[in-house]
Amino acid sequence: MIDQNHPPDPLEAELARLRPLEPSPDLAARIADRLEATPARPRRSFADRCLLAAITSGALAACLDLALLASQFLPSRSPAIPQPAVAVHDSPTLGDYQHALASAEFPPNGIPKLK
Repeated sequence: MIDQNHPPDPLEAELARLRPLEPSPDLAARIADRLEATPARPRRSFADRCLLAAITSGALAACLDLALLASQFLPSRSPAIPQPAVAVHDSPTLGDYQHALASAEFPPNGIPKLK
């Protein structure tokens, strides 16, 4: 990026002039020779493949057993039971006060006696 406020840095100019070298002509031949010299991986026999399948199946079964066993000790995640919309209170309500006042006798001193 060229900044108009600062003079160009000589290192940045030198790096901008650098270009990658072309690969040598014999590079492709050397790579091909190495690939041909590398022995191919031998194919697994039927018995080896059956053994690997049995080991894999056993490992998967052990994981499944562990998951089922762990689920027995974890708290259940069943949906919560919905609570009733009516609140339950032990304290008296407005209706309780109205009933008490309606059934009270008011003596001349103004202090009611509850029945």
